[in-house]
Amino acid sequence: MRGIVVGCAMALFATSALGQSGSDRPSAYDRTTNEDEINWMDRGMADIAALFSDPEAVKFRNVYFARRFAPTTCGEVNGTDATGEYAGYQRFIAVGYGDLLHLESEIVFFDDEWADLC
Repeated sequence: MRGIVVGCAMALFATSALGQSGSDRPSAYDRTTNEDEINWMDRGMADIAALFSDPEAVKFRNVYFARRFAPTTCGEVNGTDATGEYAGYQRFIAVGYGDLLHLESEIVFFDDEWADLC
């Protein structure tokens, strides 16, 4: 029972703290019930959201857990720019405990990293 409560609390954090409503929540939550994977995705999304000037406005989609070399969260993120407008979705990679946080727009060889890690 405790595990269910903890898992629900983490999912609630990810959906409320990161501005995700039930219909906007990352699709990975519909594909897994593994508490460890959900916790890694929650952490990865929180770490990526913190890279933006308004973390509360960040939106995620197509998020999933991958584990090739280390626990990794992969997906797409959309954050607001300086004018408050959404800039458009881009892919992201979050590895481990914030050890590697990459946005597609900031890395020249992002496709290679995506292929290796996601």
